[in-house]
Amino acid sequence: MPSPTCLRYHSSMLAIGLMSGTSCDGMSAALVRLKGSRPAVRLVSWITVPYPPKVRGFLLGLAAGGESRRSANSKSAVRRTSLAAAGERTAAAQVARAGSLVAEYSSRAVSRLCLRARVRPGRVAFIASHGHTLYHAPGEGITFQSGDISRIAETAGITVVGDFRTRDVAAGGQGAPLAPWPHWVLFAHRREHRLILNLGGIANVTWLPAGSGPGSVRAFDTGPGNMILDALAERHYRGRLACDVGGRLAARGRVDPRVLGRLLRHPFLAQRPPKSTGREEFGSGILPAFRGLSAEDSLATATELTALTVAGQIARWLPAGSRAAAVYAGGGGCRNPVLMGRLREALAPRRLLWLHALGLPESAVEPVCFAILGHARLCGRPNVLRRVTGAVRAVSSGVIVPAR
Repeated sequence: MPSPTCLRYHSSMLAIGLMSGTSCDGMSAALVRLKGSRPAVRLVSWITVPYPPKVRGFLLGLAAGGESRRSANSKSAVRRTSLAAAGERTAAAQVARAGSLVAEYSSRAVSRLCLRARVRPGRVAFIASHGHTLYHAPGEGITFQSGDISRIAETAGITVVGDFRTRDVAAGGQGAPLAPWPHWVLFAHRREHRLILNLGGIANVTWLPAGSGPGSVRAFDTGPGNMILDALAERHYRGRLACDVGGRLAARGRVDPRVLGRLLRHPFLAQRPPKSTGREEFGSGILPAFRGLSAEDSLATATELTALTVAGQIARWLPAGSRAAAVYAGGGGCRNPVLMGRLREALAPRRLLWLHALGLPESAVEPVCFAILGHARLCGRPNVLRRVTGAVRAVSSGVIVPAR
């Protein structure tokens, strides 16, 4: 297996990207073959290892500041979402426990992916791990992604690149979104303007002008994606639902214009890019805005909020040339036909298409992006677009842990 210092742009190599998103569904992994400096990318296989409810609840509770789902108004829900033993009740112990858990599920994903693809781990040049975001406050100069990359390297016996956000934040950037440069590598087209929309817990958009280099790319978080929808479903159904499956609850509800109007005045939406956000802005702290609404009306209103913020932020902050661009959507929100229907109406006359039309399954896109970021880091190339994040300089971001 080549060492990090021997990796070259022209090398053909296998790599694994890992991603745990803000929706906290599980650890996604993609095995890719990379070649060249851009590089050329071929997806070999991909997999998602779901988090058990207790692990998901623990990570979500920790990211919510230890509230452990108090919004559910249920003592049993609090107990279900805590993995802390009697001796692990301090914040530091729980953060350390989270790092170990994320590393454990990362290693499981790597092992299962190699088995599925019938590839020996020794043939994999490196793993690129995003980890799981527990806190993201670039305005404070802080971002923290949990996942012990040393443990992953030791377990898998493969070089690991991780901690991709902190170097950009140290250089004055937002540390997010990280996917725009990989989006350019994967999806930029000589003749077609494209918008790449990720509907994860948080929604973000990447503008790829036709025939342009990465310096022309624009990207930012638009606001909530599935995050508020998932939290409302869990709160109203006391943990029995993790999301509004198929948008069925929202379809039965009515949008409350007063609540929607207040939420559309959220300060983040008026902030000019570069910008990024997370649970600190759109997590459990925003749920009191829906107080007094039924589950159906809450979810209908939150669905409308996601659709209008995505469309409104695209119209407000992207160049006029983007008005003719098709929007290619990926992420968990694509499985919600009610949300997709509202987005299609809000984005008109732009076309709303599925990202798999560009040749990659939606569930594989984010881990593939991190494999590309890891490749650039090992090659010593800048991998974060400073014009996107607002950093004072372009950095080659990521910490490298060599294989044992």
